[in-house]
Amino acid sequence: MSKEVFINYWIGQEPNPPSPTLSQMPAYVNITPLAFLNIDNNYELDFGFLTQHFPAAQIQGWIETIQANGTKVLFSINDQKLGSIPAAKQEAFVANVAANVKAWGVDGLDFDYEPPANSTTLVPLIQALRSALPAGSVFAAPIYSPWTSYPALLKQLAGAVDYITTMDYTPYPGYDGTISLCAKYAAIMGGWSKLVIGMSCMGPASDQPWRNFTPLADVKKLSAYEPSATESKGGGMLYTFSYDVTTRNNGGSGTGYPDGTWTETIHQCLP
Repeated sequence: MSKEVFINYWIGQEPNPPSPTLSQMPAYVNITPLAFLNIDNNYELDFGFLTQHFPAAQIQGWIETIQANGTKVLFSINDQKLGSIPAAKQEAFVANVAANVKAWGVDGLDFDYEPPANSTTLVPLIQALRSALPAGSVFAAPIYSPWTSYPALLKQLAGAVDYITTMDYTPYPGYDGTISLCAKYAAIMGGWSKLVIGMSCMGPASDQPWRNFTPLADVKKLSAYEPSATESKGGGMLYTFSYDVTTRNNGGSGTGYPDGTWTETIHQCLP
């Protein structure tokens, strides 16, 4: 078993077949964020994207299946409104999120705030949600290169969540570029222990190879990477299990490898 965490997203936009159902998530995956929930104009969670192919009750059943294998499941909230919820709406928003976490039986939250801005309300919101959710809830947040423009906010964010995942794969800067960015994040955060290196299997577009794609050789190196002999990274993240198929249902994009290759490679190569 890896000493580092493996975070593997599952996204509601991909039909089955060819993409796997949430219930097929391997038991060795530690954390699965469900992509994505949005925030509506009433500052309540919107499940429309997540449930576009599968009804809520079916996804909830799959959640129970993979939780029984030991995998933690998170709501991934992808909305710029995370950083600008009015003070008058925050209490109601926190209550709405907490109620949905309980109703769905998930284990925590993933905060996808992009593009980032110098928000003064994001971290207090996360702290309020931490207080409202059961003890032991898992909190994560993805970041990418624009976050280096907001070092104070990134440091605060890292203090408020359990894991910071990286999503520097659009466009992919190469192995060296990825490690360089991760080193910058770690310096801001005060260490590598919460930093989970993100990799993508979205599949190269025919006219722009590697644009949204981490080549398999680099997946092996990034998964195995350690910053020093005495310090470990937090782990590895894949975006996303749903794309980890030979050919996706979108006109040909896919890894070109057997289904699950990126997922299994990260599992095998994490320290």
